[in-house]
Amino acid sequence: MDLRATRPTVLAFGRAVRAHRLAAGMSQGEVARRARVSAKFIGEMERGRANPSLVTMLLVAGALDCDLQQLFQPDGASNYITFRATDVQRGRDAVAVLASMLAARKNAPRRSSR
Repeated sequence: MDLRATRPTVLAFGRAVRAHRLAAGMSQGEVARRARVSAKFIGEMERGRANPSLVTMLLVAGALDCDLQQLFQPDGASNYITFRATDVQRGRDAVAVLASMLAARKNAPRRSSR
């Protein structure tokens, strides 16, 4: 697969992250802290210079209190990315697993620091 073909999607995702972050009045550092990534990575992602994994995209969306889908359609437009049916099912399965893992982690009792 030619990675240059993904460049427009990476740029659009980065712009959407920045738009949601600014709308929420958050700094790159705050989003990074919430998503457990570096502020430098958030900046690189916003400029389209980083290609985040699905897990990182989900963590960033969670840090911004939005759905991942919103970061792919930042202006509410009906611009859709086309995937094969098998890719869609794998994606749904991965998102379901990640969502349950994040929910379990969120509901888990915190360890006391001693």
